[in-house]
Amino acid sequence: MKLKDLLGQWSVGASSALTTDEHCSIRLPLHDVVRLLAFAEMYPNKTEAQIITDLLNASLDGLEEALPYVQGNEVVGEDEFGNPIYNDAGLTPVFSDLKKKYSDVLAQKASVA
Repeated sequence: MKLKDLLGQWSVGASSALTTDEHCSIRLPLHDVVRLLAFAEMYPNKTEAQIITDLLNASLDGLEEALPYVQGNEVVGEDEFGNPIYNDAGLTPVFSDLKKKYSDVLAQKASVA
């Protein structure tokens, strides 16, 4: 989700599926709390926790998109013009592997509960 899309979603009350467990408790800088409270009042159908969740989701999406591509040595395909496409030797494959690892851990935890 993009940050610019949040205001429209908040206006209609859209929400994401959440985990059953809380994963962290945070202390926020005062100026961020002030902005959070202002948004919560502007969008009364959203709780402060929902707003924080949506902001975190949009920020994480942006960070994931910003991971730089680093051309590797292995050709993994060809584009529509027949030019080689090389593997990504940067942080994206590491991040993808770690996402899968934690997705599996959380899925296993949910199936046990």
